[in-house]
This record gives sequence, structure tokens and C-alpha cells, in this order.
Amino acid sequence: MIDISFGGYDFTVFSYHFEPSVNIDLDLRKIEQLFSNRVLKRLIWCMDANRIEVSSGNFTSSFEDTIDAVMRKSFPCDPNSHDNSQHKGFRSEADLVYESDDDVPFSRTEIDCVIDNLSLNKSPDSDRINNELIKKFSLCPLGSL
Repeated sequence: MIDISFGGYDFTVFSYHFEPSVNIDLDLRKIEQLFSNRVLKRLIWCMDANRIEVSSGNFTSSFEDTIDAVMRKSFPCDPNSHDNSQHKGFRSEADLVYESDDDVPFSRTEIDCVIDNLSLNKSPDSDRINNELIKKFSLCPLGSL
């Protein structure tokens, strides 16, 4: 645990490793005991998910594997042969070229340049999507979504 004063504010920073297979209530009680003698105005919680369970008893082994597992779960690929009429309509509309006179045109090269220059040491914005995930997602071929 480290106490830091910066810009007129006092911070207490600590790191705690959660085991994904252990009861989280025990961990939360330990953290509560750690801060029991302190007055906290605000608790900022950050979790670095380097491992998640992908199937019964199987966990990802790296941050890259974790991102891949989240992307597969969030954007599953399903065959067109299983589509009903509503799904076919959605796919058809998604393939249409979007045109608007209000939008400034930009190229794939410009997008790639912006993504390449994203800092990996930046905290996620309000959307909670970190830059490493954006960089990983940009490598995904558009046709696979």
C-alpha cells in the first residue's frame, strides 16, 4: 500500500490479486479490513482482467487470449444459413454503403494511422474500451463481423 499526495489530494494505492476460482467475498472482507482504519471519501476500483474462464475449468492464459475470448463472445460469427427473414434484412442493411453529405470523408489509411498512434498507457474513456482492445479489434477483418 502506498500513500501519495498530489494536487492537494491524498491517495492510497494498493494492488490486490484476485484468484478467479476463489470466493470473492473473502477477498472483499480482506480489503475492507485493510481500509477499516481510514476515512475514505471515494473508492476507485480498477480490475485488470488478464484471465477469464472460457469454459468449465479452462481459463485464458494471456491478455491477448482474454481479448480474443471477449470478442468471440461479444461478436459471434454465425452462418447465414441460420438466418430468419429479420436477420437477413439486418445483414442486407449492414452491407449498404452509408452516404451523408455532412460527413467529412476519411480513408482507411487515416483510421489506421490514428489507431497506430493510440497510447497503450492511457486509461479507458467513459465508454470503458481501452486502447489495446481498439488496436486488437482493428486487426479483425471487417467481413468476419
